[in-house]
Amino acid sequence: MQPTFLFWFDEFPQSPLQISLTQPLMTAPLWQEKVNISKKGLFLLKVPQSLPLRDGNYVLTAEIPCSTQEDSSSFMRIAFRKVSLEEVEPQKSLAENGIWYDALLSAWTTSKTDFEQLLEQVGIVLPDEKFEIF
Repeated sequence: MQPTFLFWFDEFPQSPLQISLTQPLMTAPLWQEKVNISKKGLFLLKVPQSLPLRDGNYVLTAEIPCSTQEDSSSFMRIAFRKVSLEEVEPQKSLAENGIWYDALLSAWTTSKTDFEQLLEQVGIVLPDEKFEIF
């Protein structure tokens, strides 16, 4: 299973979102992509199946470049560890094992109520917005 990330945009940026995936202490990205954001809301970003990731540590960087030299770019970095789901005890849920992105995605695909309850557990309340997958 490939990692999938969730992003929330209050407004859509003028420039494409620049995504890169690296391993810690490595300079060359494993994957790069530009994504146009066309509306505000919750977005899912899936690492392509063509990029097989082994269990280990990775860094995802999402950057919105500035439109002028006076502005600075906005970016975030997400450090994550990919693990095999076989490592998870079957009687425990993904969330109880700290595998939050997979827990959120599982809840999102099965029940909007479960999805919202998981977010509320960490203090996030979403407005009534449609979700978009890209």
